[in-house]
Amino acid sequence: MPTRVRDRCIFTSFIAFLTGMLLVAGSGCGTTSPALSTIDRQSGAGVTSTSGPDAPAIGERIPLPADFSTKNSSGAPVRLIRTADPPLISQREAMEVVAERFPWGLGGKYEGKPVSVQGWYGIGTIGSPGPKGWWAGDRNMPLPDGQVLDHIEGRSMWLLAYGNVPGIMGSQALYGPPPPIYHHNVYAVDARTRSIIWFASY
Repeated sequence: MPTRVRDRCIFTSFIAFLTGMLLVAGSGCGTTSPALSTIDRQSGAGVTSTSGPDAPAIGERIPLPADFSTKNSSGAPVRLIRTADPPLISQREAMEVVAERFPWGLGGKYEGKPVSVQGWYGIGTIGSPGPKGWWAGDRNMPLPDGQVLDHIEGRSMWLLAYGNVPGIMGSQALYGPPPPIYHHNVYAVDARTRSIIWFASY
């Protein structure tokens, strides 16, 4: 192959690679309705936006799949409120936080199966107030800055739901039925501290 033609092919391939990387980097800024997902061909990440014609009004609750909002392995209810403020971090950045601890954080494939990812951003609360001021839900979560979060209420967060991944194994009673086998996980990524503050399987 002549040198000029070969160099032109290399340059064209490089431009195509950069275009693909830009598409992946912008995957956290989708403009579809909350009920829809677009699939990133390189990362396998589904991008679910909380803006668009079908989105709830500012300050209203974002509809989440019941499989993890009310039936997750932790038993804590999950609520997310739409905010007028732009996300403090992108969905891609939130997925990178998950990827620091779990190999499927950026989507793609795990054990030969495609990993599905959906994301929602808003003001999140996980758990609910109990009697006498107690909080029914996870408590005392350590944060990267050394502080301890008493409970998860009113935090800016990404909720990331992953499919085709191994879930948390439940314990089995001596004479009870076997624990459920989960193939989906959901992670709450705190936007301010860029850390996972809660996760469960469903």
